[in-house]
Amino acid sequence: MRELLNKLRKNHDKSYKIINELKKAGFITFENRKKKYGRPIKMIIPTPLGTEYLRSHLRNQLKRTHLTNDNIRKAMHLADFTERLVKSGINPYDRLVEMNEIAFSIRGSA
Repeated sequence: MRELLNKLRKNHDKSYKIINELKKAGFITFENRKKKYGRPIKMIIPTPLGTEYLRSHLRNQLKRTHLTNDNIRKAMHLADFTERLVKSGINPYDRLVEMNEIAFSIRGSA
């Protein structure tokens, strides 16, 4: 809950809305825990579905690729090149297959 509030810059209205959505989706449940003094604490407990979602989310976070400016420039260059091929009436996939065949024949003749 603290992490959620920190991410939402302590906006309680947004955090309660998200918590209710997570409860409706079946990712979390609530449990009242009694204390020695004062009123009981309402704890947020992840359900088995919520626990599995967190595990898969963490696995996917580890697989993320960080883009650099150089990668973005290369992607834009390739997109521009593909667009020019299409405008010239050349199928980019056919050109890729052709280039692979050339590369395989060069590798095979060496």
